[in-house]
Amino acid sequence: MEGENYALDDDVAYESLLEQVEKELYQGSKCSKLSFLLHLFHLKCMYGWSIKSFDMLLQLLSTVFPQIHSLPSSWSKCEQLLKDLGLEYEKIHTCPNDCILYWGGREKQESCDKCHTSRWKDIERKLPAKVLCYFPLIPKLLRFYKSSKIAEDMIWHDNHRIKDGVLRRPADGKA
Repeated sequence: MEGENYALDDDVAYESLLEQVEKELYQGSKCSKLSFLLHLFHLKCMYGWSIKSFDMLLQLLSTVFPQIHSLPSSWSKCEQLLKDLGLEYEKIHTCPNDCILYWGGREKQESCDKCHTSRWKDIERKLPAKVLCYFPLIPKLLRFYKSSKIAEDMIWHDNHRIKDGVLRRPADGKA
């Protein structure tokens, strides 16, 4: 199965992440290298930093704070870390009016079947009017179940809830 292959290939990346969580940013730091990079990534996303500005910030940090060793020198090196975290996603173009996804057999369409709106906000440069970010579920679930603590929390509803016919939680229903 595809999920099994993913799990086998992902073990090395997962072990590397566990090591990153343990590494201090610098000696005596209360912040790990991984958590620091995730905070930087969050700021980049929240405030729309360009890749170039992010690279310049990393260079500035490594120059001003030489005690921060093993900090990536560029965005491209940070991307591998994000890939190991399972934060990659697929971009799917959508109709600006949310009628359809340009996905499956519709990847080549130029306008919506329903409302006939153009797919592009800039036709010459092929910039889509709207994009959906799809985060695949299987890799995320596989990563959850690699941690014994999270795996226990994921199956709590079956192992630890009271099963007396009274509806207390969504898991008590017939869904």
